[in-house]
Amino acid sequence: MKAINWTYVIVAVMLGISIMAYGGLTFYSKERDRQVEATKLEEQKEAAKFMDQEGQIRRSNLQLCLDSAQAEYLSTFKVNSDPAPTKDNPSVRRWIAASIEASTTQKLNDDKEFCLKQYGN
Repeated sequence: MKAINWTYVIVAVMLGISIMAYGGLTFYSKERDRQVEATKLEEQKEAAKFMDQEGQIRRSNLQLCLDSAQAEYLSTFKVNSDPAPTKDNPSVRRWIAASIEASTTQKLNDDKEFCLKQYGN
């Protein structure tokens, strides 16, 4: 009779240990899942922040490139134009040759296109 009682005790203890171990594993697994999710969320925030900074740099570089192209155009215009004052606007200038105007305008458009390809979205 005592052998049967010890068998029940041993089975009950083993069952208790199994339940506690399973509960501990389940808790550990849930905690680990939460940590993994928190890490993923942090990585996503970091990536979004990096992308935003990168986008700001690209927009800044695009603006600098476009400004440079426009400045070069205006510099060329200033060198290759003559004053052509009118009553309404005495500071008006005109190109000295239509061919210079056409080639300079084409270069401006090409430079702007390059800027958009290089730094645009």
